[in-house]
Amino acid sequence: MRKVLVIIGVPAVCALLAVVVYFVPILKGECYKVPDYLKPIAGSQGYRIWSGDILKSFDHKNRPVCVPQGWEAVGAIETGAGWAKFETKLTGVLIRSDAFTLQSIQPKQSMYKVDILYPVTTTESSIRRYVAIIENAFNRTGKLFNDDPKEQRVQHVVLITAGLAGNADEDATYVYPDPSARVSAFVRTQNSLRGEELFIHAVMHLYNRHQSGALPYQKLQSPFAEEDWQEVEATWAETAFTTSAERSGRIVYLYGVHTAVRTGNFSLIKEAPFNDQKAFEKIRQSVIVAPNSPNLDYQYGHYVLAPLSMLAVDGMLQESNTHTSVEKILTDIHAGKASNFFDELQKTLSKEEVQRARGWFEGTETIPSSVINSVITAYKSQ
Repeated sequence: MRKVLVIIGVPAVCALLAVVVYFVPILKGECYKVPDYLKPIAGSQGYRIWSGDILKSFDHKNRPVCVPQGWEAVGAIETGAGWAKFETKLTGVLIRSDAFTLQSIQPKQSMYKVDILYPVTTTESSIRRYVAIIENAFNRTGKLFNDDPKEQRVQHVVLITAGLAGNADEDATYVYPDPSARVSAFVRTQNSLRGEELFIHAVMHLYNRHQSGALPYQKLQSPFAEEDWQEVEATWAETAFTTSAERSGRIVYLYGVHTAVRTGNFSLIKEAPFNDQKAFEKIRQSVIVAPNSPNLDYQYGHYVLAPLSMLAVDGMLQESNTHTSVEKILTDIHAGKASNFFDELQKTLSKEEVQRARGWFEGTETIPSSVINSVITAYKSQ
């Protein structure tokens, strides 16, 4: 043994021992056994922790997880006989093999090979609609990021969880495991407009966040921080890329919240989280949200004002007959043909118009209904 130590060196022995220590618990069957019942715990878009007869979404605490016979791991970073390891700090997912089936698609404008996992009880008409929505989301987003499908495609799983818990058309009642570079969840029914919008949002984050972290162009989007800009892009795409002819409803809703905030009339909004008067009056009206801000600041800044401001810019560009659009500008930025969003606007809009647009994002200007009406008309014709 002494001769071996001399030859391979102490560091190599330490590395070897680390590997042995890591794998011994797995070989001995000491992987983490996911309980049959897990108390549901809410996450950002629904139940992050949840257990049922055919699916479990759980906190693995960075331990190898036991995969019982008849079950399989979804989105694991490493697997072996009867065990799986999941990404640090993200939920693990196990599904019962006989309760799910798979359909694969290869979107023409995206580098991803998408495996759609859905319950076997899903009807053929429903899965056709799911496939159409998923394919559209990957194609539109891939094109926006100048994606070029490679011969060796990147595998990604879309897990359909609609109907597994509560009412699949309402907030916080569906199953939403943590999204990652490997897995996205489709949490609402195929006929839910909001479900399609949220899935487009998830695919946008696959490209602008999960795929490789913050991308270089995001550092150039002053005055926004990287996270702010990621949400600006993703929330705008929710409406811009949806296949539904009813997408104007979302724009009208967003504008209603904005009007209520700007006028101080919280009674205009009946739905949470904007129907609490005391909280409503404290909202910081800006897309730029400081770390550790109150949740309502994130809800308004990132999910109302961000998409509405981008839509308003699109409306302004339509009114000015500039022959460009938000989508064209973002495509150029992602391709490296442009750098800062507002710098690009200055090439086609007046200084006053650009300053007004900045005011919308920063919450110092009220967005006029005229630009919103213009973008609704433009989107209806697409």
